[in-house]
Amino acid sequence: MADVSRSFFEYGGHSINATQVVSAINNKLGLPITVANLFQYPTIRELAQVAVAGNSEATLSLTLKDCIARGDDYSLDAINPATESATKLVFLPTALGLPSAYGQMAASLSSYQMLAVTVPATDVSCTDLDVMASRLINLLERESLIGQQTVLIGWSMAGVLGYEVLAQLAAADKPLSRLVMLDSGFADGLHEITFDESFQRLMFAVEVGLTIDRYADFNQLQDDNTKLQWLKQYLETIGIEVSEEMLVEWWQAYYKRLKSLLTYQQSAELVNADIHLFKAALHSHGRDDLGWNDNNNRIKWTLIQADHQGIVKQPETFQRIRELLA
Repeated sequence: MADVSRSFFEYGGHSINATQVVSAINNKLGLPITVANLFQYPTIRELAQVAVAGNSEATLSLTLKDCIARGDDYSLDAINPATESATKLVFLPTALGLPSAYGQMAASLSSYQMLAVTVPATDVSCTDLDVMASRLINLLERESLIGQQTVLIGWSMAGVLGYEVLAQLAAADKPLSRLVMLDSGFADGLHEITFDESFQRLMFAVEVGLTIDRYADFNQLQDDNTKLQWLKQYLETIGIEVSEEMLVEWWQAYYKRLKSLLTYQQSAELVNADIHLFKAALHSHGRDDLGWNDNNNRIKWTLIQADHQGIVKQPETFQRIRELLA
């Protein structure tokens, strides 16, 4: 029996047989599922949620391929423009510069109006957290998305980016949005390996689509250029075509965004902010508090039974977010 939580790609799926799988699903069940849906929601459970919710139409695709296509500039895009809700969810860009990590979460939280932020993925000048936050605030203000009715959601580094957004809003005496951070931490609360270039090369590959069964193939390669060439070829097998030049620039920008955490200083201004931090229970970070100096108990902590990569895809995470929004 198939495991409904395992990815299509873990079962050997790729861009070629994806078309056959989607065709078989639609012919048998009479559904309008697309290949983009399958790539964005690659498990049986997630794809079923899309089918039941009717999300295969009129939604912004958060597949990596489509996010890359939108990644030339700062943008704030509606994910489900036909949906209206008092509370708006804004997914913040990860170290990749893209919101592609939130595809499964967006499918689960589709009753809320959702938006996604994209930054220039390969632009190394757009890597400092304070600069990214300032530009993000401009986007949010343009769409009147400042205040308690807006919930910023950020995984890993993106959570700290959301924190910096609140810090800049507080410094300007502007209304604060709410913030949900998913396993986000500061440099002094994380293991040193977090910022090791070789380790992050693997994490970069994972975020752009490398599946767990190919980790060993990637790691056994001896030098960085060979790894990037191999990764380029691998991405082509899952329908993502990028040049070697773009991949090199993308990696450089990704690593610079992560390293910006090394010099980031936590703000002391956010006494009244509504901040929730979901911590991955199955991930060893370093310090238990992830480096947050929270003597005023500003942050509300929730433990999620997932690892760092899995917390953004974990149904428990989605349920806890729904509970705090209720």
